[in-house]
Amino acid sequence: MSEDNSIYTEDNFAELVETNKKTIFHPASSISDVLNNGTTIFTGGKGVHIDSHNDGTFLDGMAGLWCVNIGYGRREIGQAMLDAATNIGYSQTFVSTSNTPQIKLAEKLMELTKGVFSRVHFGSSGSDCNDTAFKLIRHYNNLLGKPNKKKMIARENAYHGTTVASASLTGIASFHTAFDLPIEGILRAPKPHYYADAKEGETETKFTQRLMDDYETIIKDAGGEEYVAA
Repeated sequence: MSEDNSIYTEDNFAELVETNKKTIFHPASSISDVLNNGTTIFTGGKGVHIDSHNDGTFLDGMAGLWCVNIGYGRREIGQAMLDAATNIGYSQTFVSTSNTPQIKLAEKLMELTKGVFSRVHFGSSGSDCNDTAFKLIRHYNNLLGKPNKKKMIARENAYHGTTVASASLTGIASFHTAFDLPIEGILRAPKPHYYADAKEGETETKFTQRLMDDYETIIKDAGGEEYVAA
């Protein structure tokens, strides 16, 4: 394979496809489908579009996994990443340590959110951030002397991540069946999808009220606010 992976020819692309099959375990994918049919391999992007060698150009409505919020091909972002990596490529924040870029970013986020939050916690993915929130809720109630207040409500068909806690909160059966999930203490509420789940003749107002009543019932059946944390 050519060392310059930014240059694609038919020969080295075919090699990339085969190497991908042999080396990468793809999440949320069928192993047999990858082995039999290969994968879509992305080669570049600009703005809201992302290019692939084998399947053309896509309008990336999902923004990657809902995280490419300023588009692809932003040279100023690449330059900022290069500058940061050249200066200090990694700096952890355990045991009371910090670093300049993190402090400045946290300050900017606090400014933009205008006092909504008291602190910023950084994570590497939505899954691990949701896991952190999950643990903080438990820790907070332990500190308050409320050890029973641990149950959490999550909606049907909701997606919260792929770790043990965040996948348990996720309301999609395929994230549970093969992994002995969800863990104990997850309560499931109906999704607020009026067009899919409204009863015949039910107005949006009545539909909303029905879901609110369902939430109250879920909390009561779980033992009340003494047991339901979020």
